[in-house]
Amino acid sequence: MIAYIQGNITELSPTYVVVENNQIGYHIHISLHTYEKIQSKKEAKLHIYHFLKDTRSSSFLPVLYGFAEVEERALFVQLISVSGVGTVAASTMLSTYSPSEIKKAIINADTKFLKTVKGIGEKAAQKVIIELRDKFAKDEGSATTVAIPHNTNVNEALKALRSLGFAENVANKAIKKALQQHPEIDTVEALIKKSLKNL
Repeated sequence: MIAYIQGNITELSPTYVVVENNQIGYHIHISLHTYEKIQSKKEAKLHIYHFLKDTRSSSFLPVLYGFAEVEERALFVQLISVSGVGTVAASTMLSTYSPSEIKKAIINADTKFLKTVKGIGEKAAQKVIIELRDKFAKDEGSATTVAIPHNTNVNEALKALRSLGFAENVANKAIKKALQQHPEIDTVEALIKKSLKNL
């Protein structure tokens, strides 16, 4: 696995860069955030995510994504770990907003903000928040998830699952099962996560 590539910039655009290292030119996809960090430089060190793109012909095409900061690469990897968010959508998100703005939106469950990114709809925004909010909140060292009354948890979880396209009776069964399996659940986010595993 390639951790990073460092070398001379021989070609640069807002979406990709060619970095020459040991007489080999690496074509690397970048976000606008990274582009802004390296546009005035002759040399760059990019932290790499090596992605194997399915060509649907029984083969995979290696694609390199590069980031000026380790934190941006980490966020990219976390975003594409969410079902329904691919590399294109994650790159677009990082080209539209800074990593700190994206994390803040996720922590604050701001679906309206996330939906302003091309390729991110209501369902994708909800999934990103459900799967990453708790992790980012813990990383920030802030208790952004506040326990609320049990009935409200159920209602909010049901609303979220229905917005993701699940039928009400199916969502209700998943929530009931999650509460039986994990009676200690005291937050909406935890209830939604456990319920999704039952669907």
